[in-house]
This record gives sequence, structure tokens and C-alpha cells, in this order.
Amino acid sequence: MKRYRRSLVATTTAASLLAVAGACSGSDNTAGDDDSPVDLTMTVWTADEEVIGTYETMAEEFREIDPRLGSLTVQSIPFDNYLGRLTTQLSGGDAPDLGWLVEANIPALAEAGALVDVGDALHDFEGYDFDDIVPGTLTGVEREDGLFGYPFASTTHPIIVNTDLFAAAGVDSPVELFERGEWTWENLARVSRELVQSGAAAYGFDIPQFQYSQYTQMTPFLKAFGAEAWPEGTQCGYDSPEAVEAVEFIRTMAFVDDSFPAPGETSSFPTGDTGMYLGPPSTLNNLTDAGFAFDLVPQPEGSAGFDPFFGQAAVVAFSSGDDIDVASDFLAYISTTESSRRLMKFFIPPRASLLTPELVSESNPMISPAAAQRSLIDTLDTAEQLSFPLAIPELESAIRPVMDGLWQPEADVAAVLAEVCDVAEPILESQ
Repeated sequence: MKRYRRSLVATTTAASLLAVAGACSGSDNTAGDDDSPVDLTMTVWTADEEVIGTYETMAEEFREIDPRLGSLTVQSIPFDNYLGRLTTQLSGGDAPDLGWLVEANIPALAEAGALVDVGDALHDFEGYDFDDIVPGTLTGVEREDGLFGYPFASTTHPIIVNTDLFAAAGVDSPVELFERGEWTWENLARVSRELVQSGAAAYGFDIPQFQYSQYTQMTPFLKAFGAEAWPEGTQCGYDSPEAVEAVEFIRTMAFVDDSFPAPGETSSFPTGDTGMYLGPPSTLNNLTDAGFAFDLVPQPEGSAGFDPFFGQAAVVAFSSGDDIDVASDFLAYISTTESSRRLMKFFIPPRASLLTPELVSESNPMISPAAAQRSLIDTLDTAEQLSFPLAIPELESAIRPVMDGLWQPEADVAAVLAEVCDVAEPILESQ
């Protein structure tokens, strides 16, 4: 079966991230008297030649207005190895100038002094229109001491639905449920179960990036019941009654209804074996050759109301790069409204002027205007960014073996989650 790309694995400890501070401090990497062009390197986790080519074209254009830029090398690092490789480069004196980061890793690297405050560069760049950025989308890159990136991909994660499967099985479609005001997590579980029982699908629902190991991807379930993994980035919320309820919900779907992949099982939505999955809009690229019709709906409403999971990737400038001034200005150039419009075919931008159903659909023909409105635009009015601890890499590594106990048939869920917080709290206190 075809496997989806997994979420970024934070295998590096918080201590190693904070150790980057020593490598990033004390260097003079601003423009000096030398007028020679500066060559920049930018790390990304995509191998898509069209994405990379777009950045390279933008570099050529930027060079016409700012001859300080020499060449731009876009370095592709596999997603699963990205943070580890990047941290090695930063601490080893081989830092890139710019790069992509998921929102969870920004607090630790900003605290370590590894990221450049690009706030002034963005505000001062001619024609930038900073006020066009949707304010709530900056939470993940803002700190009291500055703005440490631009969230180039900033959207709630929709649920992608194989509408042909639901029609063939005679099961209520999520699109129909949404239109009737009945799109809830309870009904998601029900139609997933009915779809599997009909024999039309192997699974009713999946979050392919979760895989019982990437626990940030469990957030949609937690939010459905009013739980939060790391309240305010300083506490452990896994031992709350709401978190227990969320885990029991997953266990019922996986072990009782058989409608959600159990540990060791893998769904394959592109081949038609799954009714629906939750993921970022960029995963629609996997459906170019799909032999079935599909549509998008927002995440369902839970017992705690509508609180959708909000995922981001940001482009940042690294403080130990060759020239932070040139890097910051190039970051500004690739994140203007005009540049964001050109990148919309790959990423949903955080710019209000571009978030119209017509523009989103024009840039992403697999998304209809109606689907764009209900699943990607309207949801931003409610979505809130998660709080991430500085020690998130160390926390994820420490709790993962304990969390494994949740997926045993006779698990005492409340006891396991209490143990998770017992492990996490000393790390949170020392961060």
C-alpha cells in the first residue's frame, strides 16, 4: 500500500537544540564593506521540482532589484530527517541561510538564538503590505522579542472525502451532513463504521500522519473533546478527563468499529480503500490520478464546539547564515502578496487578500470554490494556534514509549495518561 509522508519526527532533544545557541552567537554575519554578491542556501523538505524552481526564479528576480544576492541553492532534505539534519548543520558551522520549519520547532530554535527577527525586514520591504497577513496566523512565529518567520503554509487541515465510496455504500456523506448542520465527530465515527460494515471500504477514516507515534497529529481528537496536550506550553494536559475521552474515542474506532487503522495497519486513500482522511491541502497532490470523485469538508464539531486543528510551516532566516540582511530581505521578497499568490498552487497563504474561494480554487483546481470557502477560509475565524513547549523534541521522545501503552487491548487509559504527565512534568519544569 502507498504510505503517506509522516509528520516531522523531532528526534533531537531540546538540549541539542538549545546548544545551537553557542554556535549561533557572536558571529558578525551582516553586510560589510565587501560588495561581492552573497550566495544563499535554503533548506526545504520537498523534492517537488516545481516548488524549487519557483524559488529559484524568485531569486533571479530579486537579484535584479538587489544585486547583493549571488546564487540561491535550494537544498532538499527528506521530511523525516529534516530537523536532525538541520540541527547538525546549525551546530556544526554549516548553517543554511533560510529554511522551512514546522511551528512546533520554532520556540526552541528562537530561544536558542538560532533564528533572525525578521519583523523589521518585512515591515520595511517596499510594497510588502504586512497588514494583509491574517493576524491569528502569526502566533506561531511571534515572541515578545520579535517575529521569527513567515507562515507560508497556514491553514486548518480539511477532511478529504471519497464521495464515490459513500454514494456506493448508501451512507450519509460528510458533505451532506455538513450542509444539514450535522457534521460532528460522533457522526464521523458513525458513518466510518457504516462504511466499513457495508464492505465498500477497508477503513472509514484516518489521519495518515498520526501512525500512533506522531502525537501532535492526535490534536484533532483532543480538540474535539476540549483537551490540549500542552496548555500554555508549560503544563501537561494528557491526564485530563477530556484527553481520556479523546483516546477512548480513537480506541473505539480502531479496536471495536475497525473503522480507523489499528497499530501496524496502513490506509491508502489514493487507491480507494478509505472513506476519508484528515490532512493538509498539499496532500491533494497524491490524488492527481485518483479514479474517484472527492470533496473537502472542515473538521467536525465536537463536544467542546468547533475547534479545528491548525497546521503551519514557516520560512525562517538563520542567525548563523552568511548574511542575515540579504537573507531577511529575500525572505521578505518571497513572502509578499504577489509572491504568495504565485506559491498558492502549492500552499494556502496567510494573506487575507488571497483567501477568496475563487483564487484558492483557481490556484488549486482540485478544490472547488465551495470547498475552499467551508474548509479552508471560514475555519480561520475559529482556529487557534497550539502552544508548544520549548522542550517539545525531548518531551515527544520521552513520552512516546509510555503512550505506546494506550494501544494495548486492555489498557487502563487514565492510568497510562497519568504516567505520561509524570514523565513530562520534570521536563516542563526544567525547560
